[in-house]
Amino acid sequence: MEQSAAQDRQLANILLRLSRADDAVAALDEQPAPMGLPGGVENLEKLSPETRAPALYRHLREIRATGVGPRIRLERVVYLGPLIAETVNALMVQPVAASDRRLAISLPIALLKCSYDIKRQAVVQSIRQPRMDASLVADAVLTTFAALFDLLVCYWIQHLPPPERFWGELHALYQLASHAGLGSRSRSGSG
Repeated sequence: MEQSAAQDRQLANILLRLSRADDAVAALDEQPAPMGLPGGVENLEKLSPETRAPALYRHLREIRATGVGPRIRLERVVYLGPLIAETVNALMVQPVAASDRRLAISLPIALLKCSYDIKRQAVVQSIRQPRMDASLVADAVLTTFAALFDLLVCYWIQHLPPPERFWGELHALYQLASHAGLGSRSRSGSG
């Protein structure tokens, strides 16, 4: 009984650390993102990376700001994953004038960070649901790990230090994965 209460307190602490980042993001994005994209998401593929990146970012902000459940939130951002990766990769390899360097660095990071934030929100939402779906939690945690890794690599490639909070969030995700039993192997059948 006492062990269960300790695990519940540990889980609450982990969720609190992951949720604090949402509070910081909400302060940055006080203005609502425009609803919808002209021609829909499919038309984004036809745009050049320079034009696509801001439109894709606005769409990601829209997903982040909606009140949809974790499964829909996760499905939407995972669907956009290949387009995000293609856009970021295209932006990272383009030559940039010294005067445009700041914008060239910020667009890939903004796209990856927004994608990571949406996935992190899905983790927190999936854990807090009255009936926790273990497969949804696993999917959310694993895709969030991947998104954070991509974001850290983007900072590294651009020779920038990542925000300190990412290391705490990485640790919190690891603890959450451990708490949820992700990565543990069944010992059945072993002698």
